[in-house]
Amino acid sequence: MMLLLVGGGTAFAAYGPTGGATVTASTTTAAPGQPIALAGSGFAPSESISIVLHSTPVQLATVQATPAGTFSTTVTIPTNTTPGQHEIIATGLTSGVTATFPITIVGSSAATAPAAATTSGASSGGGSSLAFTGADIAASVAVGVGALAVGGLLTLSSRKRRSASFQ
Repeated sequence: MMLLLVGGGTAFAAYGPTGGATVTASTTTAAPGQPIALAGSGFAPSESISIVLHSTPVQLATVQATPAGTFSTTVTIPTNTTPGQHEIIATGLTSGVTATFPITIVGSSAATAPAAATTSGASSGGGSSLAFTGADIAASVAVGVGALAVGGLLTLSSRKRRSASFQ
């Protein structure tokens, strides 16, 4: 689910499960060293909330939820953060509830895009390369497809031999 919140001249994009905790940010694209406004809801009343930037976990802040289970704070993207896709994860330290916000970190010279301009979290350009965060599975898929084909052929030839021996 995605929800776009606009208030006080700042647009926020919220990502999170329906009825669960959410975390919002003032932008989906940021540069190292840039401050970002965050807000969250759906946490336990007055609990401490850990805010961490992931690919390589970096603690950004620990804040206190209000009695209504909400928070708002400003964090700064560390200057040594590599460009690419990252996530800001807010975790309630009492409830264990988590909320995630995807964010693209661009090179320090690239302009940042406000959340209202893009809802996909994609980079607004700038020519920076994204960090590789997945696995190359093409070879594994090819081996799996080959194994399925060989298994199917063996089953088919076995059935043909059986039906020929019964005739």
